[in-house]
Amino acid sequence: MADAGVSTIQVLIGITGFIGLAVASWPYVARIKPDNEPMIGSYFVFLSVLFIGAAVVFAVSVGLITSLGLGAYMANWLSQLVLLAIVFTPAFYAAKLAVRIPMTERDLPE
Repeated sequence: MADAGVSTIQVLIGITGFIGLAVASWPYVARIKPDNEPMIGSYFVFLSVLFIGAAVVFAVSVGLITSLGLGAYMANWLSQLVLLAIVFTPAFYAAKLAVRIPMTERDLPE
């Protein structure tokens, strides 16, 4: 039988990492959000932009690595950490920017 490529423990590590990052980001979002914005809305905006942005950057990066024939270099743990840094850095800054933009309009005539 052919190997599926991803073991159960790898999936559990990914899910644990997702939950850990989601829990750890709550105090950060509480600190950077505008004062008059609801916490839960800012938190969901942060998580959505972070993980969708990371998924897009990851897909583009892996596609580029594969098309250039550099997949063998990804067997090294250091190159995997570099890839994670490349993936999450722009996604984190995009999520931070999205939270700092106010969701509610101000100074609207009544």
